[in-house]
Amino acid sequence: MSHTSKSRVTQAIELMKNGELSGEELAAHVEAPSPTAEEFFEQSPTPKTKKGVKPTGVVIPRKMKVVQIQIPIIGTSGLLCHAWSKKAIDQMARKQSQIDSGNAKSKAAKREPKIPEDEFRGSLYGPLEFGRHKGKYWFPATAFKRACATASLSMGADISKSFVLQSFHIRGEAEGGMGCVLEGTPEMVQHMVKIPYPANVADIRYRGMFYAWSTMLDITFNEAMVSESTIVEILNVAGFGVGIGEWRPEKGGIYGQFKVSG
Repeated sequence: MSHTSKSRVTQAIELMKNGELSGEELAAHVEAPSPTAEEFFEQSPTPKTKKGVKPTGVVIPRKMKVVQIQIPIIGTSGLLCHAWSKKAIDQMARKQSQIDSGNAKSKAAKREPKIPEDEFRGSLYGPLEFGRHKGKYWFPATAFKRACATASLSMGADISKSFVLQSFHIRGEAEGGMGCVLEGTPEMVQHMVKIPYPANVADIRYRGMFYAWSTMLDITFNEAMVSESTIVEILNVAGFGVGIGEWRPEKGGIYGQFKVSG
């Protein structure tokens, strides 16, 4: 008996044990001639699967469908801003340049005096200098996306961080899409803070606060992966438990909370 015939007999016996062949069908199965390669691939049936067992094979995903929507956001607590001011960036650049040239700044050098109004203005993003939103302030769109990604950690296995990062994107109408235009007027606030390095000393910070604020998010999403209602739910969870800006709930604070309006 050839190797092919032995294989057919073994296969037939297994089918009979499983109740898939009768005795007469067994004999016919064994005596039947072996198919050619062309016949095998043309006539090979779809493999049977038992109840509750997923079939094996390549799974073809749904075709990507990109959809663009706008979602209005309203703040439910004040938005505390702390942008990198031009003064802070210039100081950092000078310090790094001095270190690179071997002329490190003397520890005894005096710090420049604080000007509250300048520090307050420097903490804000904006105002915008041109366009239809000229004179308004903005906030980084990435802050909302990071809040959504962090919120996914508490939303169960179906909403993972990678799912949030890949299924939709958030942009705004300022700074080439990087900024979400804020509706509201900032006020200067004063807070005592602790600077852990180098000596855990106290300092006074003057920053911009939007007590009442709102914005519009431009959302682009893959409808094959996520629905608009799911995005809204993720945003609401992010706004309640994570927030944006300084002293947000994620960092133990109360500011920067928001929800989807309407």
